Amino acid sequence: MTTPIFERLCKRLRLGPNGCLEFQGFRNPKGYGRIAQGPGEKPRIVNAHRVAWEAAFGPIPDGMDVLHSCDNPPCCNPEHLFLGTNDDNVADRSAKGRGGDHTGENNGRSKLTREKVAAIRADTRTLHAIAADYGVGHTTIYKAKSGETWK
Repeated sequence: MTTPIFERLCKRLRLGPNGCLEFQGFRNPKGYGRIAQGPGEKPRIVNAHRVAWEAAFGPIPDGMDVLHSCDNPPCCNPEHLFLGTNDDNVADRSAKGRGGDHTGENNGRSKLTREKVAAIRADTRTLHAIAADYGVGHTTIYKAKSGETWK
């Protein structure tokens, strides 16, 4: 017989700062606790804070995420958890300054730099000719020249 998931979760919680109940088992690269749920050789791996929410408040409605008011990913304290949509989660993250800036040169996939964009804006050739020189599409050049990107 397997131990119920909530009982296994509780055995892996330790009191941390600010009243957080921090999960001490496996954590993903972002720090969220992960725990096996279900019987068999291949149980489902779920977020520990979601298990804590369901144990305290019941099933999580479809389309809802469990968010942290404490901003501590391993925290499973139900008093620090609240429901929200993915949009709520993104807004909460941005409001708390954790969204990250992935624009311009901060985007690892960007082929342009501020200096290149300045040169592109001064270039009077066709979009296609400029794009060929920089290895990007003509739409990228148009957006950089017009200020839609690289503001």
